[in-house]
Formats: sequence, structure tokens, C-alpha cells
Amino acid sequence: MGMRVRTWATVLVLSLLPAFLAARTRTDDAGRRVEVVENPQRIVSLAPSLTETLFALGLGERVVGVTDYCDYPAEARSKTRVGGIINPSVEAIVSLAPDLVLITREGNRRETMEALERLGVPVFAVNTNELADVFRTIRHLGELAGVPERGRRLAADLERQSAAIAEAIRPYPARRVLFLVWLQPVVSVGRNSFIEGLLQRSGAESIAEASAQPWPHLSIEEILRSEPEFILIPRSSSFAPTRAQLLRLPGWRELKAVRAGRIVYLPATVERPGPRLIEVQDVIARAIHPEAFKPSDK
Repeated sequence: MGMRVRTWATVLVLSLLPAFLAARTRTDDAGRRVEVVENPQRIVSLAPSLTETLFALGLGERVVGVTDYCDYPAEARSKTRVGGIINPSVEAIVSLAPDLVLITREGNRRETMEALERLGVPVFAVNTNELADVFRTIRHLGELAGVPERGRRLAADLERQSAAIAEAIRPYPARRVLFLVWLQPVVSVGRNSFIEGLLQRSGAESIAEASAQPWPHLSIEEILRSEPEFILIPRSSSFAPTRAQLLRLPGWRELKAVRAGRIVYLPATVERPGPRLIEVQDVIARAIHPEAFKPSDK
């Protein structure tokens, strides 16, 4: 017991160190005013997309803690794990004496943020609801970390790549697609999500885009009425339904896209609003608009 008390006392002192360093007040995407030290050197990331962004900005050495799901780049796997995205260990985070903890409004719980705040740990929340937010977040993290030029350069480069893909497919009509987030029940993509923006810039139109929900549930009857031209499936270790599996499900055999095999498997990074998202935009655009790209285009 005595050892645990001393440990927590040490942790608390370490967590309060940022208060004695030069800091600036920043407003995060939750509208909170946060005191962030200049050039934070000990950063904990509570989202895979934020971890990828930090490494893409050349800040990997400053990352001291990540979630169990932060697996890219390979160097991120060697960082101290603090638990899951929705249930990280506050004790593990504080023990790392971070001068900045980064969270997302969509994936992390407010309870985690509040618990860390009570211990004096600066927590900065970002919002990546839309594709434009991804580029903005890259610039924002660059500014927070004291490397604003890197953030501006990376964001501008990705925006140029995205715009070039969008320009290539601009002359062609959008393809109606079923983006399959989950199969039973069917979960797709509606409005107000970064994936919706990604689909649009890839020359695709979600059959569920009229839904006010970002992740609407669809019945097979609704899917049949919409008759998607392509089915897009983010492939992961836990989710990769095959055409044969779809054919065995009630109603799915009636879909032309299934019968014709117009099923496009996407890297799981499509669900991470980070720097690799533009690679996925290129995959989608080339799969559903091959006519827009010459064989030599890479």
C-alpha cells in the first residue's frame, strides 16, 4: 500500500510539471481553453489517426504513449500502451508524465478527458467529422507541437494529391456505392462523416447519404431499392466478408453488384482520419472509375 501511495505521489508531481513550463492557451475542437506548453516533448495519443499524424510530422520521438490500436507506423508499436481507445488507463497515462494528451471527440470518452484534467494533465480534443477536418488537424497538431511549417507542408501536399484525384474523375458521373461498415446488421455511411467526404472526392455517392445519421443501419430491402453499382468493404482481420458469403445471405443475390463481383476491398485505414486517407481515395477512384486513369498512372 505504501509503495502505491508513493507511486501515485510521484505521478502527481510529474503530471503537474507542465504547469511550471512556458505555456499558451489554445482552444480545442470541443471549445475548451487548454494550457499547452511550448514544444511539448512528452505526448500521449489516444487515437490511431492522431498517432499516425504525429509520426508523419516527424514527431515520433516525442510520443511516449499510445493505445492498443496504434499500430502504424511500425515504430508506434514500441511505444508504451495505455489501453483501449474508449477505456484507456488513466493511471498508465499519468505515469508517463505527459505534457500533452491528444484525444478525438468522436472516439474517446469525455470521462477520460475529465479524469485527466482533474490530475492537471493538459488534454487537447480534435474533431475529424469531415474530410476537411483531417487536413486542418494536421496543421493544428503541427502548431501545437511547435513545428507549424511541417504541418502546413504535409497538409498542403495531401490536399494537392486529393484535388488531383478529384479532378481526374470530375468528368464522370458519380457511382452509387454501398459502403459496408458492418454486415449483420448492415451499417453504412450517411452524412456528416469524413468517409462521406472521401467518397465524394473519389467519384462515389453513398446510397445512404440522405440519412442524417453518419452511420445508418440499412435493411436489405432498402439496399435492393437503391441498387448500388459497387460495394466497398474496408477489410480488416475481423471483417472481410467474401462474395460467396454475400451470395448466401437473403436478398443479396439479387444485387447486380454482387452477381457481377463489383466488390472493392479497401484497406482498414479508410476508417482512420489520418494522412493515409488519400491513398484510400486513390484506391476507390481507380476501382470505380478506371476510365479516368491511364494504365501508366500510378
